[in-house]
Amino acid sequence: MIIFITGPTASGKTSTCWSLMSHFERLVFLDSDFLGFRKPFDWHADTDMDTIYDQVIHNMRFQFERGERCFAVTLTAHMAVLFPRKSSMFDQFSLPVHPFRFRCAPDEIERRISLRDRGPVQIAREMRNHSPSAAMLDQAFPDDNVFTRIDTTAIEEDAVAEEMVRIVRERDNRLGC
Repeated sequence: MIIFITGPTASGKTSTCWSLMSHFERLVFLDSDFLGFRKPFDWHADTDMDTIYDQVIHNMRFQFERGERCFAVTLTAHMAVLFPRKSSMFDQFSLPVHPFRFRCAPDEIERRISLRDRGPVQIAREMRNHSPSAAMLDQAFPDDNVFTRIDTTAIEEDAVAEEMVRIVRERDNRLGC
């Protein structure tokens, strides 16, 4: 099983992935944010985005060859927009794919960002970028055809993880994780 999670900054992607770890006996969590930490790098450049997807595949293949079959992967908004064209890359694993998109009220996102242990430059960047990311996702995915939407505004990551597990199990009882 591969669970993909996208959403704007502070919508709960990373925290929910950590919470998902308690719901599965075995789960590999790949945080795509960290794969783009290099200079120069441009989230809008196709070649840079290709390298991020290649890194996710490389990391998954490494774990898959060691017997892992359950993955949680976070996707930035830019990665998510490319996901419909890139998703066939994951067919090589022959695992069920479950893409989710988190939505969260802007005031709650700003509250969460203000509570993060980040420097002022990063906090300012996250405050500036969360609305454009949310708008990009809303425009690219106005319905649940690609990503199943979950509103994370008023619920903690444990409840979000439980809802995701319920949805995933409803779709596929053969999880084996």
